[in-house]
Amino acid sequence: MQSANSTCKPRLQETLSWRRPRHAHRLRGARLVIHAAAANGQKVIVIGAGAGGLATAGRLARQGLDVWVLEKNSEVGGRVQSATSPDGRYRFDTGPSLLLFPDKYREAFEALGTSLEEQGIQIDRVAPAAYRVWFGDGTHLDLLNDEAAMVQQLESVEQGAGDGFRRFLKMARMHLNMGVPYFIDRDFTELADAKGLQDLLPFLPELNVLDLLGPHDWRLKQFFRDPRLRAMFTFQDLYVGLTPYSAPAVFGLLAGTELTDGVWYPRGGFQQIRDGLLRAAQACGVQVQLGAEVAAILTDPGGSRVTGMALADGSRLEADIVVCNRDLASAYQLLEGLESTNGGSSNSSSTSSGSSLASSGGSNGSGPERSSSAPSSSAPSSSAPAALSPSAAAYGRQQHDRLGRLKYSAGVIAYNWGVKQRVEGLRHHNVFLSEPEQAQRAWRPATRPEELCRHPNFYVHVPNRTDPAAAPEGGDSIMVLLPVACQQQMGGSDYAALVEAGRQRILQSFADAGLGDVGSSIEHELVIAPPDWERQYGLRHGAAFGLAHGLDQLSLFRPPNKDKRIAGLYFVGASTRPGNGVPLCLIGAKLTAERVLKDLSLAHA
Repeated sequence: MQSANSTCKPRLQETLSWRRPRHAHRLRGARLVIHAAAANGQKVIVIGAGAGGLATAGRLARQGLDVWVLEKNSEVGGRVQSATSPDGRYRFDTGPSLLLFPDKYREAFEALGTSLEEQGIQIDRVAPAAYRVWFGDGTHLDLLNDEAAMVQQLESVEQGAGDGFRRFLKMARMHLNMGVPYFIDRDFTELADAKGLQDLLPFLPELNVLDLLGPHDWRLKQFFRDPRLRAMFTFQDLYVGLTPYSAPAVFGLLAGTELTDGVWYPRGGFQQIRDGLLRAAQACGVQVQLGAEVAAILTDPGGSRVTGMALADGSRLEADIVVCNRDLASAYQLLEGLESTNGGSSNSSSTSSGSSLASSGGSNGSGPERSSSAPSSSAPSSSAPAALSPSAAAYGRQQHDRLGRLKYSAGVIAYNWGVKQRVEGLRHHNVFLSEPEQAQRAWRPATRPEELCRHPNFYVHVPNRTDPAAAPEGGDSIMVLLPVACQQQMGGSDYAALVEAGRQRILQSFADAGLGDVGSSIEHELVIAPPDWERQYGLRHGAAFGLAHGLDQLSLFRPPNKDKRIAGLYFVGASTRPGNGVPLCLIGAKLTAERVLKDLSLAHA
């Protein structure tokens, strides 16, 4: 997916295609028929087949509801994708690349009546280090799984840092043990729900509000003097769209889970998670339709309850419940009715450079077929949906404008490189950070090349360190994520120069770290810039991690998973509660499904 503005060297410019999943042939041309639910006649349609959409659909279907998932693209999974080079030798995880909170994956599959093992999914703990952290001054340190070895390594850098690490780890684990069950696993629908937090009383004697809400970097100064060590345990703030200077210290729980539960990787790539969720949902009775673009969510004339949806091919479907797995920040546009939307968990398979991304699986391009038993009304000839509620449309515009003013995570330029020579020194997961004196500048999202530091902050994924099948022998499959400004912050600038300058800075950082001339060994490249994230996956402003997770957009203050005005309209995904990342989206699927079942007065397992 080359950016339209990308100026890749002809030697490097290649088109990569999504790997066709094993399930694709079973879905092509499926007839879309919505039946009455066996349990209570309720019809449920999930818009988008991302991880959260599939998991929600499976949970609801397992409780007896009749559930359909409509996905615009020719692949399920949303951002959970793998791609291969044209010659099939290199595999890249173009979305999620590190597996945190492995128990949340296990719980999600168990809730669908299966397991990772039954789905043939093998996850391996990345060893011996979760990450290698490279600093702009040429040094590097490993985030080791072994606590004693970690203490010894830190003491070699700063006297007393070993004891500081143990104290930090105790705090991070407390944040983990408190934050996940009491704030992430719970659905705070109203402030009154906080009354259930009396369970937190045992934590209070050890709880300092500054440990939770103080700036992350400031809190780490209590444990480490060396700024490199503070950076080593705060770079994870990138995952939630923040910086160590703006993130509350509670996000130390991310380092807590990495150092406690470990960082894992699914053998065969994250497409294994995607395909396993699809199989599990289908086994629960979920029907999945690819190539089905939703153009509008329909309501009653007063705009108080969903009644169905209009598809881009002009047909309409009835539904009692709509669960929207489209990025919530742009989902309300569907109440206005769009002639062509970026709906679903992902976006159009067209790209900004005209390169081919379409899988050989999926629909035949004519839209989903309708049988005579489908409860849709006669399909209009235009793709613009008819009989939209003016009240709902006005409400949709209002909500869309409000969400547009919220804070978004950084944009990301992703460079996927097939490298014919192994880059010795890189671990499976790597983080490159600037020199300490450039730290605050490096965390500011760049809008122009001159705003990039000589050694910017970026993440490097080399999956063949754990899964050798990801690259040919003697080579490397390398994915680099370079945080930059999202489109909300660009002010009219384009990404062409940033893509080129970012490539140069990354390759220079490799060389300065003693990793050699990596650029001369690149034989395949796939670049994904913020406009591509928006077009391909419907992410507002091209913000790869969705809405940011500042204190004013956490927990109760994050957009809810149920609309407060329109009955029957629910949400799941990275920009609703509890937040972004695959494990949190899987938790969100549980919370959304439970809320639907509660509203239907149905028991849930």
